[in-house]
Amino acid sequence: VTTEPFISAEVEPVMAKDFRIRGPLIRVDEANDYYRIAVRPFYNRDRRHGGVNIYIDENTHFEINGNEVPNEEGLATLAQVPQATATVAFGTFDREAKQFTAAQVLAGSSVPGHDLDAAKGVIIAREGNLLTVKGATLIRDTGTVSFRDTLQVQLSDNTQVVKARDYDGMETINSLSPGQAITVAGTFSDASANDELPVLDASEGYVRMQLTAIAGHVVSNADAELALNLQAIQARPVDLYDFTGTGMDPSFDADPGNYQVNTGNLMTGDIEVNDPVRVIGFVQDFGQAPADFDAWSVIDYSDAHSHLVVSWMNDGTANAFTEMTESQLTFNLSGDDLGHYHHVAQGGIRTDLTQSENSTTLAPKFERGIYGIKGNGSIMLFTDFAEFSAELSSRISDGELIKLVHAQGGYTQSNGQFSAYKISVITQ
Repeated sequence: VTTEPFISAEVEPVMAKDFRIRGPLIRVDEANDYYRIAVRPFYNRDRRHGGVNIYIDENTHFEINGNEVPNEEGLATLAQVPQATATVAFGTFDREAKQFTAAQVLAGSSVPGHDLDAAKGVIIAREGNLLTVKGATLIRDTGTVSFRDTLQVQLSDNTQVVKARDYDGMETINSLSPGQAITVAGTFSDASANDELPVLDASEGYVRMQLTAIAGHVVSNADAELALNLQAIQARPVDLYDFTGTGMDPSFDADPGNYQVNTGNLMTGDIEVNDPVRVIGFVQDFGQAPADFDAWSVIDYSDAHSHLVVSWMNDGTANAFTEMTESQLTFNLSGDDLGHYHHVAQGGIRTDLTQSENSTTLAPKFERGIYGIKGNGSIMLFTDFAEFSAELSSRISDGELIKLVHAQGGYTQSNGQFSAYKISVITQ
């Protein structure tokens, strides 16, 4: 696959974004509810990138040196750690106040790679106290970062287990089951033979259970439980996962074709059979299914949070659209030059647009959006859909060919309309 950069920068973002800021601690100001760090982007450990104040509020969660700390004690505990201790904060930035407020703060050994080797990935199998983890980003205590597609994690009764944003302190190694996203800290040893997997020994370390995303089509919705025909966990195909041992006995092991999600008091009454949904939450404890998953939030992708991608072969086509107006574009998906991609992805679930009973149309979701055209040696950005459509039509009239269209927004299957807040078009 050959890729090339195509970046759009927004001074006033159409959609709000969550941020991650990391760096060594400079000082704590308890009186004004903030602490200050020296910014270190990504996994950099040195150089100067400026400083920033990290504000906290009554909703900020703290984890310091592997221990959960109550909100009201967070800054006081942080003030006791040495200066230059590693920190990571996740939260939001208020542009008007020019202030970053943390939803979660990690410090000391809770920061991957601070004083222990660490890995981030998702459990795909478990046998006894040995986990198999897929898609592992390995962060060494020396500061190096590498990708290890698959590794094993050794647990013991001394392994500390915490659950992100759920600080009841009840988790143990029995909470770790296939499908769960985790961050692990311990001691790494590479494979000693070609047929062996590298091992991260967390016997005296810790495991943090991260919020996990699953996606699929709804099979049934009744009695505070969704059953899904599961397609992906953490954006990875479900057939990678071995669910052996997840159930109270083998007959209750998780079934991807009928994956049972406990929705509790979440409002899911409008979700119908065959709707594509993405569920955020935590996998059930190992050996305790059903249910297979406890939901914290359920997103119905039938009309939101969707990606549309349509491509054309060779140099592209002049017949990408059957109609172009100031309010919408109507795709032509019947040509022989249609490429491999003609799909809408909704929470990891793909819908083939050529199989739709309705024509697929592209329209603006909001009054203002970000619409880009890349071609003829330039990139043009528009915030007005009518101006974007007029420029695209003019380029096609002048002989430019449409190679690819990518849009972000919401897709409604019942009428075939994709409502976009971002559109990128590549021409030849």
